[in-house]
Amino acid sequence: MRDDLGALLALIPAPPATPGYPLAKAWEVRGGKKVEVLNPANKAAMDVADAFAAEQFARAKERLARGGSPAERAAWLFLRNRCSFGGQGTSAGHSTRVRGGKPEMVESYLGALAALPTVSARLRGVEILNGNALDVIARHGHNPDAVLYNDPPFLGETRGGGGYAFDMREEGKHVELIGLLGGCRARVLLEGYWSAAYERSLDPARWRRYEKGVKVSIATGEEKGDRVQCVWVKDANA
Repeated sequence: MRDDLGALLALIPAPPATPGYPLAKAWEVRGGKKVEVLNPANKAAMDVADAFAAEQFARAKERLARGGSPAERAAWLFLRNRCSFGGQGTSAGHSTRVRGGKPEMVESYLGALAALPTVSARLRGVEILNGNALDVIARHGHNPDAVLYNDPPFLGETRGGGGYAFDMREEGKHVELIGLLGGCRARVLLEGYWSAAYERSLDPARWRRYEKGVKVSIATGEEKGDRVQCVWVKDANA
């Protein structure tokens, strides 16, 4: 495992140095919405970060299509996702936000790269399943010693945009998932934004709800509004 991680890290390039630190950030109101903006004098730093993301995203997509060793494919997958919009691997990333005094694309890339050894150690010995979540729940849900943490794509009506490679916008799919989870003997945790559909489907006598108010924004800094993010918990055999 350690040798594979070293091979992977050797394939991942460091991001370029970006000029103009520290980057200033401020808030202004546009069209009645609060938008985060950068000091225009530091546009060169953002251009460098965006160019790096676009180049690595295109290169990673092309190399993934060609195939390669497990370490190579892992490196290309890391690059494709980290350098894409929202980590979805569909288009090159772009952000006007600042994080840690650096362009967000650079700072988030560096953070993810630094975390790879920890991620590798944590996943050592873990079985990773690649299949329909409903099948996995049906396979393990009968076991009262199991814990099923479910973080499905957000219900369509609760988000402002965007999508997933495997999406669940429709209310019916979420109701189906909740019904399956409700029949499990395992302990179950379900994450999502509050919605009327969830409120109707989750029996408070069986499901405890923990919630936190959050502000949701996109990479341009424009806020999409307030949400209530929840985790519902059903105990084993409940």
